[in-house]
Amino acid sequence: MLGGGLFGLLLMVGLFVGNSDGPQEVQADQTNPSLDASSDASRESDTIALNSESAISGDRSIVVTGSEVVDYIPSDNQFTDPVEAKGGKLVVVYMTLSNTGSDSGNTFFTDFNLVDSQEREYDTIEDLTESIVVDTWAESKGLGSNGDQLFPGASVDVLQVFRVAPDADALKLFVRNKKFDIK
Repeated sequence: MLGGGLFGLLLMVGLFVGNSDGPQEVQADQTNPSLDASSDASRESDTIALNSESAISGDRSIVVTGSEVVDYIPSDNQFTDPVEAKGGKLVVVYMTLSNTGSDSGNTFFTDFNLVDSQEREYDTIEDLTESIVVDTWAESKGLGSNGDQLFPGASVDVLQVFRVAPDADALKLFVRNKKFDIK
């Protein structure tokens, strides 16, 4: 059975596609708005320490609680393969997301990126099948999903998984121009 986070993800994708006014132009050479040239100053700024809360928007905050490197993420479904490192490393970042505003919502469209000591950027696992495996694994650990509805004042413990180069080191998490320590 699929978890609530996955159901929410599929529902949101369906709503987005259903509300589209037609084909949308996609630019393959688009820069990540959370890490564009204007954010160079924030890369130089202080790193937010592990277990320290920081606002990432006017109504959301985040606390990074830790990270680990895993060889793979197991699948509990005979029809899906485990998520493999594919020659790199899988980095799992654990965090608590909180709604500090007065409206309910989620952080589904928040970009999370890891940046290593060589300034290489890594996105979260985005393949749909791999995302299902990650969501199911997170649910088995008692964690929620970024797509979970957060009522005002509510929090959810979540994880993000990144596939990084085998030599990636000194990783920092970037969320909306804020830099977080992950260890």
